Amino acid sequence: MLITGVFSIAAGAMLLFMPRQMLLKRTLLRQWLFEIDFSAILNRNQAIERPLYRHHRAFGAAVVAGALAGLMPLLWLYDHPLATEALTRTLGFWGARAVILSGWALAIFALAVGLFLLIRPSALKGFESAANRWTEPFPPS
Repeated sequence: MLITGVFSIAAGAMLLFMPRQMLLKRTLLRQWLFEIDFSAILNRNQAIERPLYRHHRAFGAAVVAGALAGLMPLLWLYDHPLATEALTRTLGFWGARAVILSGWALAIFALAVGLFLLIRPSALKGFESAANRWTEPFPPS
């Protein structure tokens, strides 16, 4: 929806500043606005479940590798005095702790999801259905 909104604002601004060129000349924007139903492309339901579950070991290994790559700097910077001092000076004591804790939580969550994808992807079905309900509360218009 964000992409559609940005595109709509840009198209409206272009129609305000140069309406004759948009309507008379055959441009890509005119084709998208008046000849192609561009919103149908954006409202299409994108399903990645089948390829993801078909190749779950490869996706799981990639997510685990990304989570480990995110954990390495956290482990390295855990007691690094310069990084801890810079974070504390910039964000304050509680802000620095919140940033560090959020980084650890996200990396551990990604590691758990990657391990589930690698070993047993069917355990993620409930989480996936809840996430689908959360991201699409209304049917496509």
